[in-house]
Amino acid sequence: MIFYLTYYRSFRQVQHAVPPRCSWQFYNIARQSMSYLQFRIDCYQSFHGENLMNIDDELQALTTQETDLTFHHFDHATAWELGLALKNAAERRQLPIAIEIQLSGQTLFYYAMPGATPDIADWVRRKRNVVNHFHKSSYAVGLRLQQRQVTLEERYGLSVRDYAAHGGAFPINLLNVGCVGTISLSGSPQLEDHHLLVSTLAQFLGLSLPSVH
Repeated sequence: MIFYLTYYRSFRQVQHAVPPRCSWQFYNIARQSMSYLQFRIDCYQSFHGENLMNIDDELQALTTQETDLTFHHFDHATAWELGLALKNAAERRQLPIAIEIQLSGQTLFYYAMPGATPDIADWVRRKRNVVNHFHKSSYAVGLRLQQRQVTLEERYGLSVRDYAAHGGAFPINLLNVGCVGTISLSGSPQLEDHHLLVSTLAQFLGLSLPSVH
């Protein structure tokens, strides 16, 4: 597997950022041998000829997700039902994540799964801030930054203390209105966070969507 390493702010970010396709054996070796370095790992095409979706295709799929996953109505009851659906999906996968749903800045649902650590709440907050700022999924924002080879701070002046462009947060888009809130979760690698969120949301809305890899 070919890896591209860039320095990043904390190992917690690495844990969230490593996609499932990456070699965890390589990751663990690197983590042990570079214990004071701050890095991020993004994996690319393997030596075995596996064709990964390129960034343009992924961004197009993400745009389709954001466009199609639209609510006609969203209130406290919707947040509760969706939150329970996300909780049940996380339970089936035995994921130690935290789940948050906010509407107009008010938290309507929050749940930390067994095994979720206290710092995950801050990851949720920082991912949510990205969605509130850009009205796009946090994974799409991070992928666009990766494509441009810049950081949030370099391009937008947004500090990593308050913003995390990692997968796991998604806008609540209301038909003919736009973004009115956020759905955020964290605790797994970023792509797994994103997939869990959008697959559950699509099922909740009775839709089928293109996936990203």
